[in-house]
Amino acid sequence: MKKVFTINPSSHDSLRRPGKGKHLLLTSLLTITMLSTTAMSAMATPIKSGPSVDWESTYQRPNGGPRNSGDETHPCIQQTDDGGYIIASSTLSATKDADGDPQNDVYLLKTDAHGNEVWKQLYNTPEYDVAMSVRQTTKDGRPDSPVDGYIITGYTYVNSDVYNQLFLLRTDLQGTQKWIKYFGSEDGLIYDDRGYAVTQSSDGGFLAVGFSNCGPNGDRQVYAVRTDANGELLWEKYYGGPQDDEVFSVSNTEDNGFILGGYTSSFGTGRKDAYLIKLNASGKEEWQEKAFGESEDEILYDVKQTSDLGYIATGTTASPELQSDNWKTYLLKVTAKGDQEWQKAVSQGSYDEGRAVVQTDDGGYVVIGTSYNVNNSGIYTPMFVKTDAAGTPIWETDYSTKGSYYIFSGQQTEDGGFIAAGYPDGYERKIYVVKLKGGETASVESLDLTGAGIEDGKVKLNVGDTLKLTATAEYDDSSNVDVTSSPACRWDSSDARVVTVDKGNVKAVAAGTAKVTATFGGKTKTITVTVAGDHKVSKLKLTPTSKTIKVGDTCRLTVTATYTDKSTENVSEQASWLVKTGNAVIVDKGLVTGETKGKATITATFGGKTVTAKITVK
Repeated sequence: MKKVFTINPSSHDSLRRPGKGKHLLLTSLLTITMLSTTAMSAMATPIKSGPSVDWESTYQRPNGGPRNSGDETHPCIQQTDDGGYIIASSTLSATKDADGDPQNDVYLLKTDAHGNEVWKQLYNTPEYDVAMSVRQTTKDGRPDSPVDGYIITGYTYVNSDVYNQLFLLRTDLQGTQKWIKYFGSEDGLIYDDRGYAVTQSSDGGFLAVGFSNCGPNGDRQVYAVRTDANGELLWEKYYGGPQDDEVFSVSNTEDNGFILGGYTSSFGTGRKDAYLIKLNASGKEEWQEKAFGESEDEILYDVKQTSDLGYIATGTTASPELQSDNWKTYLLKVTAKGDQEWQKAVSQGSYDEGRAVVQTDDGGYVVIGTSYNVNNSGIYTPMFVKTDAAGTPIWETDYSTKGSYYIFSGQQTEDGGFIAAGYPDGYERKIYVVKLKGGETASVESLDLTGAGIEDGKVKLNVGDTLKLTATAEYDDSSNVDVTSSPACRWDSSDARVVTVDKGNVKAVAAGTAKVTATFGGKTKTITVTVAGDHKVSKLKLTPTSKTIKVGDTCRLTVTATYTDKSTENVSEQASWLVKTGNAVIVDKGLVTGETKGKATITATFGGKTVTAKITVK
């Protein structure tokens, strides 16, 4: 028998009962009473506009849609292997409960690649069901094996003595139900067990995650249910601390484990902090207490593994340290070990949240979600924000003239576009889907490498010297993006015994010559690095050492270094120049310009040596 815990909802939830009071309902952050709109924070502005709309559609839910707003209206969408889409949500049932109120059924909708309805299914159970997540399944869990149907998770109201149980519902490719399984606390107890996200594991089974108020620590605990391919329970586990903790997302990882994302009130510094949990295949935590954020709330709704085996997550933040007005879209990057690399607020509205995030081929990211009041529109709009690998916005698609919509799920499509699902603002309870075109974003036209001392693609260094290179991608829409640190920018040295390079950081190791190459977006750029042996400057010579010029005239001073190996080099551009006395002239890399009548002393320093010239301006 499990212990009964008092339900203590988190601050972004509301405790509401539909009909005559039988169901506990999670209300999204987007349905909280709006905070007053303030001026937009001074965040980086996207440098391009995003791709245009390919198509958008609304779908009427059977029987008029779900009885209540909140979770019940939140559709989940995924592209299927035939290029179409599968959408799971909830709608009113033809069945009524003992009080005469209509029940809620799981609703599954299949469309083709253009959003045209192919089929739809209702799953009429005796209970009140809310679908939260759907995924296409394969025969044995491997991505390359044949697809065989869909898996749905959510939660169901059980009876008047209890609240919710997590469910898993599996169908074939036509949506015909194969089985439905329920998980959670025993009958007769007041409990709340919910499934918010599901994924298929590499052995063909499933992992569903969400929260339970019946965990060993009380309050809301992260709840995970692991089953075999037939829905038989393998294990169920609870994670978190002594306060409320929930997860809304789960993704597979390269090591056959799982990454979960949500929020924690048990760990971190804010009231709610972004929360990541890394599990191995057996459900054992590989990280402990990985909380992220600042002084206010951060909540994650999606997390994915990245090409460097780290993780990218998105959600929403209210912390002023991240330059957010009320709520801003939150983007978090961590390493493979769960250590924070960076966190940013990336959207331009006044009350925004990211619901899905994908890594793009160039190493950057696209966040999909909802934004409020973009361009002072006063409405909720679908949000698509593209960033570079460091989280700096590149483009954002503006829907401020297209009506008010909430978005709750999305992904990148096989044609390079993006798909998102939500519902229109108001009480229509329809499902809304918007598809952005693929291939419309700019492509890389050329790549440029810059750094101190580079001339005609060549640079000279001494052993032990370092050089910072910057790789700039020039796109065919005339925009330029710094891609130096992008995971998609590959850096190579032709001879690592002479020169090493890491994300543009060049180090001279030994005497010799090597080529350093950057590759990005199918373009390459190379510089030649010559490393001199272990020699020092023995003499520095400045010519001329004195000169008389007129106001407005210029003259050139040249610094020549003689090394201990008796080699010489013109180091005028590398030397440090200073007008030591007087203000009659200015100097730039040895070029002197007469400003006013008078005298000036100029020094040039290089390799620990300093030389002087005197200039008279008449």
